[in-house]
Amino acid sequence: MSIKKKIIIGIITLFLLIIAIIGIAYGFFMTRVIGNSSNTVVLESGESEITVEYFETEDEYHYITPGYTHYKMFTVKNTGDVGVAYEIFLENVVNEFVRTSDVTYTLYKKPYEGTVTANSNIFDYNNLSNCVAEPLEIPENYPSTCYLVSTNTFPTQKSSIANKEVIQTSNYKYVYLLKYEYINSQENQDIDKGHIFSGKVKVYGKNAAEAVSPFDEGTLASKIVENAINSLNGTIYSETPLTTPAQSISRQKYEKNNNLIEYKTQSNITTSNVFTYASDYTEDTTTGKFTLTTPTNDTFTNIYSSLPGKYIVSYTGAASAASTENINAIYKVISTTSNSISYAEVSKYASDEKTLSKIEENGGVSYYFRGGVENNYINFNNMCWRIVRIDSTGGIKLVLASQDGECSNENLTYNSGYIKLNGTVTTKNFGYKARTLLTPTGTNKSVNVEDFINSTSGAKKGIEDWFTANNFDTTKLKQNDWCLGNLDDAYNNSGVKYELTNEMLDGNGDQYASARDYLLATGTTFYYKTRTRISGYGQTINASLNCNDITDTKYSSYVGLLTVDEVSLAGGKYSDTSYTFYLHDNALSNYWWTASHSYFLGNNDVAFGVDPAGGVYYHNVGDSFALRPAVVLKSGTIYISGDGTIESPYTIETE
Repeated sequence: MSIKKKIIIGIITLFLLIIAIIGIAYGFFMTRVIGNSSNTVVLESGESEITVEYFETEDEYHYITPGYTHYKMFTVKNTGDVGVAYEIFLENVVNEFVRTSDVTYTLYKKPYEGTVTANSNIFDYNNLSNCVAEPLEIPENYPSTCYLVSTNTFPTQKSSIANKEVIQTSNYKYVYLLKYEYINSQENQDIDKGHIFSGKVKVYGKNAAEAVSPFDEGTLASKIVENAINSLNGTIYSETPLTTPAQSISRQKYEKNNNLIEYKTQSNITTSNVFTYASDYTEDTTTGKFTLTTPTNDTFTNIYSSLPGKYIVSYTGAASAASTENINAIYKVISTTSNSISYAEVSKYASDEKTLSKIEENGGVSYYFRGGVENNYINFNNMCWRIVRIDSTGGIKLVLASQDGECSNENLTYNSGYIKLNGTVTTKNFGYKARTLLTPTGTNKSVNVEDFINSTSGAKKGIEDWFTANNFDTTKLKQNDWCLGNLDDAYNNSGVKYELTNEMLDGNGDQYASARDYLLATGTTFYYKTRTRISGYGQTINASLNCNDITDTKYSSYVGLLTVDEVSLAGGKYSDTSYTFYLHDNALSNYWWTASHSYFLGNNDVAFGVDPAGGVYYHNVGDSFALRPAVVLKSGTIYISGDGTIESPYTIETE
């Protein structure tokens, strides 16, 4: 088929969509408030016509009281052979309300393959709060996920309630649910007696050019994926999520720049000890064992000044020469004095894992960097960042690599990934509060429980104060929903939830508010849902980017912390070292917090942090660790230049 013929078909299909939707598809509703006291009512009427198909189960007048919620269901289906874009409006709006915030609407949608009737049980009305934010890319296999499209107060004039709806696939269908509610505010609402709100739902087809992939040409997201597909700078694009722990990436990471090397110092060397050393080595990638290439040996006194840059078998030396073949560990010498040696252990099991991988997120698709990638650098707000992932809504999450200026070898050091004040790394506790609970035996028990969101001295306040002090351009940022963990539920180490029982009584014979409170009062170790996913002590990881399937707590902000799941997917290993995945490059001097909880032990909640060796582990919420802030660029951020390397970092449109 020629290009010209394709264009003609696209125009015809769009025209049919407009005729079908604009010509016959609409729905009308009207609500009149008669009174607001306990025995007065609201009168509501409806008419059964809407979009492609419209379903209204109640056509007769009925009486309702404030607090009443009503629903309208309709479907939009792509009946052509090319992608279609459309926008949903509330039209013919009448809103006489003085208290405009008392009337709200919420629009939901679900992909649906089957036949829809007025009696179809498509949405779970009791659990609409579990619907997730609408992603940019929805899988074509009809996921069962419910998506939140938009919510707001009921408008006073014609308004768009969904302006970027796209159906790429022929015969694909969405079922929409419009919920509108007259809120019982528990206040005097008599000022709106007799007032009306009404409107018509109407769907407009849009220009066929707008029915394109969410990763439009010219966007940063498009450029990131394109570079990975082309294996630019060694990063491989993977359709399959990589959820097993990352191995160390390569010894070249150590030798790249002395500022990026994690090292230790051994003092008081016995100078008569013999050191076995070589200028190079080979590695058996199956066994992880090393063999020195052309080794030699001598006493420390004779050779210490020539050891920097060499590889040694032992950092203390020995009475005689050491074995140089099939050895478990070797060390690179960084510097020496006449009686001390600074060294870094060379990574075992080297691999070249550098990927951009796809993974499901809240019914959509996320793309995340993993391993020793070297092309996810980006300049933003006169600072250097690393790109962590593209989320399911098209937002691009960044984590700090250096606040000391844009990306360059000079600005990236062994500890530049942490926020600093006057050149000193800032450390904060996770955020906690002290609680006193009555035990079953009638004594008081004091515990420290997490309080990340509300703490006045913890990690959240630390990153937000830093964000404010650095004058960020928030027009480029998404006010993100940052995920924590479910703090109401408690689980055993097998992931089985503890349930509140009649036997869970305090010393006064009163039942605890939750199973969690009972476990806190009795000092019983329990686990949060996040911990049950990050399991297996470095062997298996069930990391997930989904929030709602684990009823995560969320908070809205322009700045946040990475979750332990994001660190694990990037290459961090639980209870193990992971020296060379990209998040470790500039975070070698301090432990740093993630935003995720782990479990309760003794008298303290504990949360996940990352140690200077790249390992993921848990720590008391009262501990003070460094902070690595993250921000999310808005969907559709325009790419300007760069390939993501430190020499040519990504830059974005700033005007």
